[in-house]
Amino acid sequence: RRLPDYMVPTAWVELDALPLNANGKVDRKALRLPDREQWLLAGECVDARTPLEAKLLALWRETLALERIGVHDDFFDLGGHSLLATRLTGRIAQELGKEVSLRMLFDASTPARLAERLGDTDPSPAWSDAIVRGACDGQAASFAQRRLWFIDQYQPGTSLYNIAAAWR
Repeated sequence: RRLPDYMVPTAWVELDALPLNANGKVDRKALRLPDREQWLLAGECVDARTPLEAKLLALWRETLALERIGVHDDFFDLGGHSLLATRLTGRIAQELGKEVSLRMLFDASTPARLAERLGDTDPSPAWSDAIVRGACDGQAASFAQRRLWFIDQYQPGTSLYNIAAAWR
C-alpha cells in the first residue's frame, strides 16, 4: 500500500529462513530465484487473434525467453526493460518491416495494443523517404550522438534539440 507501482515486486518467494553466510550476514548468492514460468501460470493466457498479433507474440516470447505469454500480457510486467525494449523494436523492424519507436512500445506494451496501433498507422512517415543513409567511414557515433538517437527513438519527431537560430 505504501510503495509506488514501480517498486512493487512482480514475484515473491517464500522462505522459511534467510540463508546466512559464516559471518551471519544474508548470503545473497544462496537465495532462491523466483520461477518466472510459475508466477506467470496464475494469469489468463489469451492466444493471438490476427496474423500480426501472432507475429508480435512470437517476438515477445523470443525477446523475453518465455513460452507462456498472451496477447494481453504487458512487456514490462513480464520482466522487460529498456534494453530488451530496444532489442524488441529492432526485431520488429527486421521481421515485420515496421518501424516501432520506443515511445510507441512504452505506450502500447502488449501485443494486442501494439498490433492495433500498427494496423492503424503507416509504418513509415512520408518525410522519412527523403532521408538517405550515408556511407559509414568507420567512425563510431559519439556518446552525445547515441544519446540523441536514443531520445529520438523514445520520442520521434520532437524538435526539442533543434536550433532555430544561430547567433554570432
